[in-house]
Amino acid sequence: MSELLKLKFEPYYIREESEEGWKVDVVYVDKNLAGERIEVFKESDGYRLYSIDLGNSFIKLKICNPQVDEIVIYSNKSGCFVKNKNLEKTKNALEILKPAMKRRYDEIVEKKQVEKEWQEQKSFELTL
Repeated sequence: MSELLKLKFEPYYIREESEEGWKVDVVYVDKNLAGERIEVFKESDGYRLYSIDLGNSFIKLKICNPQVDEIVIYSNKSGCFVKNKNLEKTKNALEILKPAMKRRYDEIVEKKQVEKEWQEQKSFELTL
């Protein structure tokens, strides 16, 4: 299996907030995962929900707990960004989401294969 998601992080100064950050370019997202939302709930991590929305040219990464929802990779009209203070959280969240992305990819590919095999069935007639 090839890579599912490839991101490029470039240093970026967020003027509106006078803060260092990173511009996040989606270099590649597997066509089977484009448009998907993947979520992982980690009870051992203080009841956190990690979610990622995947698009062809954007991603949104969110970490939620009972107290707060934090968007660590956010998008606006200029692209996708992560604040420098959230970079390690972002890397950790992506590693946590990786197995779920792989499972979802496998489900999608398997479903497509079953559909393809079914379409190859021959039609028939039955007369009684």
